[in-house]
Amino acid sequence: MIGLADCNNFYCSCERVFRPDLIGKPVVVLSNNDGCVIARSEEAKALGYKMGDPFYQVKEKLEAEGVAIFSSNYTLYGSLSNRVMSMLSHYSPHIDQYSIDECFFEVENLSSVTDDFLLQQYGARISADVLRAVGIPISIGIAETKTLAKIGSKFAKKYKGYQGCCLIDTDERRHKALSLFPIEDVWGIGRQIARKLDYMGIRTAAQFADKKESWVHSHFNITTVRTWKELNGESCISIEELPQKKSICTSRSFAGEGISDKDVVEEAVANFAVRCAEKLRRQGSVCQGITVFAWTSRFNENVPEYTIHDSLTLPIATNAQEEIVGAALSILRAKYPKPLADSRADRPDMSFHFKKAGVILWQISPDNPRQQDLFDPIDRSKQKALMEAIDAINRKNGHGTIRQAVQGTGCRFDLKREYMSKRFTTDIHEILKVGKKYFEQLIDAMKEKRGVKLDIELTAADLKELAEQFKAEYKQQIGEDFPSDPKTQLYEAIRAVFRSWDNPRANVYRRDNDIPYSWGTAVNVMPMVFGNLNDNSGTGVAFTRDPATGEKKLMGEFLTNAQGEDVVAGVRTPMPISQMEEKFPQAYADFVKVCDLLEDHYRDMQDMEFTVENGKLYMLQCRSGKRTAQAALKIACDLVDEGMIDEKKAVSMIDPRNLDTLLHPQFDAAVLKKAPAIAKALPASPGAACGKIVFSAEDAKEWKERGEKVVLVRLETSPEDIEGMKASQGILTVRGGMTSHAAVVARGMGKCCVSGCGEINMDEENKKFELAGKTYHEGDFISIDGSTGNIYDGIIPTVDATIGGEFGRVMAWADKYRRLGVRTNADNPHDTEQAVKFGAEGIGLCRTEHMFFEADRIPAIREMICSDTVEQREKALAKLEPMQQGDFEAMYIALEGRPMTVRFLDPPLHEFVPTEEADIEQLAKDMGKSVQDIKNIIASLHEFNPMMGHRGCRLAVTFPEIAAMQTRAVIKAALNVNAAHPDWNIIPEIMIPLVGEVKELKYVKDVVVEVADKLIAEAGSSMKYKVGTMIEIPRAALTADEIAKEADFFSFGTNDLTQMTFGFSRDDAGKFLGAYYDKKIYESDPFARLDQTGVGKLVSMAAKMGRETNPHIHLGICGEHGGDPTSVEFCHKVGLDYVSCSPFRVPIARLAAAQAAIKEM
Repeated sequence: MIGLADCNNFYCSCERVFRPDLIGKPVVVLSNNDGCVIARSEEAKALGYKMGDPFYQVKEKLEAEGVAIFSSNYTLYGSLSNRVMSMLSHYSPHIDQYSIDECFFEVENLSSVTDDFLLQQYGARISADVLRAVGIPISIGIAETKTLAKIGSKFAKKYKGYQGCCLIDTDERRHKALSLFPIEDVWGIGRQIARKLDYMGIRTAAQFADKKESWVHSHFNITTVRTWKELNGESCISIEELPQKKSICTSRSFAGEGISDKDVVEEAVANFAVRCAEKLRRQGSVCQGITVFAWTSRFNENVPEYTIHDSLTLPIATNAQEEIVGAALSILRAKYPKPLADSRADRPDMSFHFKKAGVILWQISPDNPRQQDLFDPIDRSKQKALMEAIDAINRKNGHGTIRQAVQGTGCRFDLKREYMSKRFTTDIHEILKVGKKYFEQLIDAMKEKRGVKLDIELTAADLKELAEQFKAEYKQQIGEDFPSDPKTQLYEAIRAVFRSWDNPRANVYRRDNDIPYSWGTAVNVMPMVFGNLNDNSGTGVAFTRDPATGEKKLMGEFLTNAQGEDVVAGVRTPMPISQMEEKFPQAYADFVKVCDLLEDHYRDMQDMEFTVENGKLYMLQCRSGKRTAQAALKIACDLVDEGMIDEKKAVSMIDPRNLDTLLHPQFDAAVLKKAPAIAKALPASPGAACGKIVFSAEDAKEWKERGEKVVLVRLETSPEDIEGMKASQGILTVRGGMTSHAAVVARGMGKCCVSGCGEINMDEENKKFELAGKTYHEGDFISIDGSTGNIYDGIIPTVDATIGGEFGRVMAWADKYRRLGVRTNADNPHDTEQAVKFGAEGIGLCRTEHMFFEADRIPAIREMICSDTVEQREKALAKLEPMQQGDFEAMYIALEGRPMTVRFLDPPLHEFVPTEEADIEQLAKDMGKSVQDIKNIIASLHEFNPMMGHRGCRLAVTFPEIAAMQTRAVIKAALNVNAAHPDWNIIPEIMIPLVGEVKELKYVKDVVVEVADKLIAEAGSSMKYKVGTMIEIPRAALTADEIAKEADFFSFGTNDLTQMTFGFSRDDAGKFLGAYYDKKIYESDPFARLDQTGVGKLVSMAAKMGRETNPHIHLGICGEHGGDPTSVEFCHKVGLDYVSCSPFRVPIARLAAAQAAIKEM
């Protein structure tokens, strides 16, 4: 089934979104230059106004009948159109926007539903949700074809009984709808065909649909035949098949008497030509014909008439604006009239006033393929790249950011728009009201003038004088009088609340707290009470328990003769809530009763605001209060002990993400409060760090050895920096996102990390950087907060995190109810021990490549890379084998029998080769090769796209001796530890990474099995082992049923799977994701929170297909998403066996897994 969503009276509805007082009142929207009526509300239609009515003819009538008049505001309409389309995309995986106010969409998962009531309800819900979230009423038609869906949307718009959705899903409904629908209104039936059909006696769509196909073929072309088929329920029209425009035109009428300045006319034509070229490129076309026209007014007797209308054909078809603009201006200049003063010496003031001008492109053809010219002097590939770059910059930064000089720097030919509304959604400067600071400055000046310190010391006369000053300030800032009408004031207050919902801070808050933008918001309007009425009044904020510690006691603050803002603004020092009892004993007694009542009702600690007016208590609002992680645990346990909630409720009421603060050092809160942040970047790994700046891993190690605390500052980190990262208090990077190398490794180590601070101007060579106007050198102190992303100058002391007894108690409850296992990502014994302390049930990802970067190991891996023969590689690998085996033995011991999944070598080999000249020379000496030979090897390892290059299982296919060595290290380690601890029953899990084809896995698995079986047999052991793969390529997910035949387990590597599904790098995505959040394309970082719609669909599909082929297959996830609560819940729903995450995120995953399970109970 296909749906069509059509916005009702779209332009008028857009104007009503920010003017709700116009709902139910007549509204019209005018064309460019306020020329004629182009949009009418239903109320305006009822008054008899027609499309195209000249405004000058109906202006007086419109004003007399109280019709709201608006100039066309295309910026606003385009923005609201994008919001509507964004909402529709939540209901369908595929949408086709047909016009600014119409969109076709697939009716997802409901095409097989026979209950038409469900389909109708589905459409009605979409209509209601779009109205609620965007404010635009839409009508929806659902049918088997696009043409029928359009007819359905017309009926839904016309008849209210459809509740916003008309369903045409049976022959009976189809015939009834077509019999009521005029043939001339059918999509695809033009005027000429409608007249021909009328001549044949066909007036309705039903009469046409009832004709035989042979008759239609004999009288009409193939396009009309397709329309006939669509009317009969046969889908055959695709949006993609609609023909390209045969011509493209951009024109404009000029305000007033027109333009007499030739330079301004040229500027206008140049801008029109640029817009035409942009449209041409947008539809992937080129043109060869160009027409320019311009004419003066025929109705102004005081100025002479003149018309320009000429064309030319370009030698080669193009869409480059410099060619199109040049051609357009050559036409204009050739035909532009000579100054009238040359022929009318008696009238030196007379000139031509051009009232309208435009550019038309024709002879349009597809850009690819296009006819080339052997003698073309222009490098078309460079020209195309330039146009793409200009278009990209203008899309990102706004139209006209990059422009040709002839376009001018400002618009000197602006439209007449006397009734223009504000661009509420795109231009903050048009909707900003007077800043609070202006009023505060006036209050401060008045207090200083009167010699008082507090607002309440000002007299009534002072306040009246201030009110007049406020009004004057408002008029000066806004340019109009402060509204005196109470209804207007109310609507302005409502708009202010809505504006606050869509400001940048609110958007960031929603993104951080998993609140979808599409939910929208609401405004409550309630009576006002006055805590500043007199000294028998007051206001306060209180919590039923201490939000910092969780202690059960009433905590809050109170002020007499004040409003709520005064309590939190810090202008006056409030009194503890307990002192309220002395001032207002009855109100306080009532308040204590209400506190008990609210906490008993909501079964949680409450945050309340209240006012006392003339001794009477008024409760303004209450909500479950925000609290520290420590307080959250204590409150949950206390509420269980008090019998108010059960264990499941206790587990569910704690935000898993808050546990981070319990596990990492934090800044001293008192000092932090006084310290301004110099910059803010991504909070990549929680905790706080303070130390001296160093710029290299080597310096970090050296400085730590001499007792210094350091913060490692890098452009970006790589595996070579691991030792320096370990030695540092924290890591700060200029580049990278939430799942960059620095972020992932820091979280695994429990180190504080702030990444992606692009404001830093780095000079690594000279060991300095600039930030916030200051130059920082090596050894200067800096402080970073990995929980917020804030960066501070100088020293801010840290305090160690403390974990109370409640933590273990809540975690025990979580383990009791969760089904999903929780493992950790760890590469060394230290991280393994830390994770086990936090409750990890094993290792889900051991990245073996991290073990190779130790100083005593990197030479061996480099020797292996630079070897020329298998024998040389095996010799080098033999040096690494005992080291790897020792690491695995230490980790198996730390795990005490818990499982460990070992991922074989994954990164491309170029990551291991030296970059410093001294290291290259040493490697050449060790290998008996020349320096140039080593440099040639290094150069040969270069890859254009390393993420998709020679890595993962491809290394083992190319060099099977690597897989053989790693297998020996894993199996020998397991055999040795199992021999020492027979009760542990270790079952090694060997993971082959980056498999996309089952034959790859089979080849590498055969190498592993041959080596493992031989070692186990030689040891006389019956030890079992598993060989599985990491699903991180979309093809692997799509062919999971085949891969499962060779795999004992799947581990979903969602970091790489996200990169390959979205088609962008996690390290580069930070450059543009901010714009995607601002434009509401993405609501969260897909590398921090699993994309359940796309990547999640691949995971779900692969899990289902894998289990169907191999019922015993073990399924887990080892990407960083394994520590994100919403992603953990998704993994639970899909039916995975475990999630794996960084050690310090293990408690978060345990709690999130329990919450997911409890939701289903």
